Parts: sequence; C-alpha cells; structure tokens
Amino acid sequence: MTLQYLLRGCPNCLYSDIQVYVENNPVYDYKEGDQSIYLISHPFEVTEELEPVTLQELLDFSKELEYPEDNIIFLCEYELQELTSSSWLGTKLILHF
Repeated sequence: MTLQYLLRGCPNCLYSDIQVYVENNPVYDYKEGDQSIYLISHPFEVTEELEPVTLQELLDFSKELEYPEDNIIFLCEYELQELTSSSWLGTKLILHF
C-alpha cells in the first residue's frame, strides 16, 4: 500500500482533516525509512497536546523525500511491519497489517 494509493482512495479532499491511525492507535509521529515512512503509534488517549498526524502532514513530509509517492510505503515503527490495507471511518484513515 503506497501513499499514492491512499490519496486516490480518500473520500475527503481536505487531507488536513484526515487523522491517521494504525489499527486502533493514533499515529503521533513519523520518520523516514528506505523508500518508506515509519509511522509511530502506541496506545494512548488523544489530548490537545498530542494530536494524531494528518494525511496532509504525511503528504508534506513525503515531498521532502527523494522517492516518488507511488513508491513510498508505510511501516509501523513499533511492530516493524508493513501496513498493507486501509479503511475509512469518517475522518479517520485506519491502516492495517
């Protein structure tokens, strides 16, 4: 599952409104991998100080990388596994193993 795949399937064109989750856990940070973006998420309660990452943030970060959007994959930093599917729940993008 690539970034380009997620953007094509987004039911809402306002990427800044889409919060990203890995399974039931909100993504609160990310970092560059080898043609990938590691998503950092752990179980916690979302607060004003620590909000979930938005799809727009991931898109902006991907533009800083040297890889084309159709090659960038997502990995769970905690589990060290590739995220292979997604589902939409309102303004939540939920990524699955």
